[in-house]
Amino acid sequence: MVAMIFLYGCNDKQKIEGVENISVQELAAQYQGDNDAILLDVRTQKEFDSGYIKDAIHIDVKEDDFVDKIQKLDKNKTVYVYCRTGKRSLEASKILKDNGFHHIKNVKGGIKAWNKYKLKSEDQ
Repeated sequence: MVAMIFLYGCNDKQKIEGVENISVQELAAQYQGDNDAILLDVRTQKEFDSGYIKDAIHIDVKEDDFVDKIQKLDKNKTVYVYCRTGKRSLEASKILKDNGFHHIKNVKGGIKAWNKYKLKSEDQ
């Protein structure tokens, strides 16, 4: 348990220059599902099929063609990146940055945190 908290804490605090780490609450407040931003799910197809955030574009960061696929996205738009818990989205955020994307926001805690947040907000 302590190891899990330690690992999550390290992941949560990891910084990549030019990438903003945001909470799921900030995602809910900032992302409006319009054409001014891109919501990018970088999990596997199986994970994506099990549930995703509305309007998300799916590109698996572990696939060989990830870089080719992200090249088709608008590099000037804000890209909100999420995965299951936040580890792969950090990896994807670095790749996006290295490939000329300018506005990248990594969603801390990923879809797991998002689902908890949505459940909590529905209870209120």
